[in-house]
Amino acid sequence: MVHVADTKELNVFCRDGAVAIDDDNIREREMKRVVLNRKNRPCVGNARGGRTAATLASLASTCRRHEIYPQIYFKQLLTNLPLVAERDLAAWLPDRWKLDQMARLANLQPGTVAAS
Repeated sequence: MVHVADTKELNVFCRDGAVAIDDDNIREREMKRVVLNRKNRPCVGNARGGRTAATLASLASTCRRHEIYPQIYFKQLLTNLPLVAERDLAAWLPDRWKLDQMARLANLQPGTVAAS
């Protein structure tokens, strides 16, 4: 028997149209990418390589969730990473990086070219 208090949380999407009925499909699709990658690349060399692959897959997944092209993010990240102080690494998380990029675009004046 399901307790009434338990169903209240399960039916929140009925009261709020902004809440998705099933948000797990997005997560499941991202996990499928990880599983397929693991299946297609059975040998990462060692434990460190496995951790690196997992970190990169997680960052790429976060980029897709924030509607960022992972290739653009990784190119800028890897180009600039040697110059970034350890205390400033959090600014390179995909969600913060996107906000910074949006602010840079907003500050551009029409007719000017941004320095890269």
